[in-house]
Amino acid sequence: MRVLLAILATSGAAYADPPGMTATTTTTNIAPAAEAPGELDQLATSDAASSRGGVFDSGIVQQTGKVDVTLITVATQGSQVAASVGVGGGVELSVDGLDAFGGRYESLGGTARLQVAHGRRHAISVAVGYHWASTNQIEPTEPFYGSYVTLGGDMAYAFGNRVLTSFGLGVVRYDGTDAMSTTTSLYAHADVVYGAGLVRGLAEIGYLADPLAVLGARVAWRHVSADLGLGASGNSTLSTPMAVFALSVRN
Repeated sequence: MRVLLAILATSGAAYADPPGMTATTTTTNIAPAAEAPGELDQLATSDAASSRGGVFDSGIVQQTGKVDVTLITVATQGSQVAASVGVGGGVELSVDGLDAFGGRYESLGGTARLQVAHGRRHAISVAVGYHWASTNQIEPTEPFYGSYVTLGGDMAYAFGNRVLTSFGLGVVRYDGTDAMSTTTSLYAHADVVYGAGLVRGLAEIGYLADPLAVLGARVAWRHVSADLGLGASGNSTLSTPMAVFALSVRN
């Protein structure tokens, strides 16, 4: 045994580094690579209008410090202007105003939206809003008047990196026709934006007092997006199809 130990010791000495030539090991700390954005975030970042489908919200909340201003116009019917800002903590605040039917119907209000879930392919948020609507002449084309409150939830889901869908369901509680009672109604929507390039397809179906649908195209950039399409409504007093134009600007 001692002979074996001597041989091992001698072998170790024979292959030892000469004095002053001992190898040194340098340890370099390499930061882990940042995780690539998920499919949903890729589509949302490349489209300034990703926080909405056609006219309904998509459920995607503005990031902290991001401001979005959107104009939606339905030819011969009216226009809506909305502004939203991400204030942090998954919260988005927005205000909007509507002028429709030749000035016979106007509304103004605001909404608070809270993100409750976010993943690589999905985002879920809930929103509550309060609006006040005034009208000069009550007609079937004027869905709500007086004060009305909305409460609902929306989910955006990305199928791969080319298809962004959104779904929503909620309630609207508004003044009744006798101004002394309140009425509750449902609203719902389903949207799809197809593509990841400059031009993307857009389709939306929904219900808000009456069924409606939008089919068109979106020209999408990071800071400016524009929609052009045709809309249809189940309200017999509205002429269909209607030309729909929307413009969203985001910092």
